[in-house]
Amino acid sequence: MDVDLTPEMVDYLVSIYVLTYKRGCRCVKPVEISKTLGASKATVSLMLKKLRFKGLVTKEKDGVSLSQRGVALCTAILRRHATIEKALMRFGIDHDRACEVARRIEVEVDEIIVDLIEKGTAELELPCDRVICRFESALKARRRL
Repeated sequence: MDVDLTPEMVDYLVSIYVLTYKRGCRCVKPVEISKTLGASKATVSLMLKKLRFKGLVTKEKDGVSLSQRGVALCTAILRRHATIEKALMRFGIDHDRACEVARRIEVEVDEIIVDLIEKGTAELELPCDRVICRFESALKARRRL
């Protein structure tokens, strides 16, 4: 991955993805992100600034949206998450725990390793929608803080 991200940064990217693309709107207001993630407006503002600096989020008249680079990175992260989650489930780890672990390591695992894991788990189906699964994982993790 060419961008240094934390799981929390990815939480914001996935939240923006869900709140915009899944709802069919172009951008989302920071206050919606704040309510969704349970973060203060100041925290959201700081994180959005970091994501804009990395070229992943763009400021719009009515809020923020993912840049092309942000969409591509978010899509790649969702693939990583699903791949890692499937592999962990193959070893008998329940879905919720697999999702939690995948969220923590998806930004660390090398793309070559993800490709190898994906080949080994191609025949397995996930019991969830990978976008919503990753989004809900972020929300659960934030509630534990």
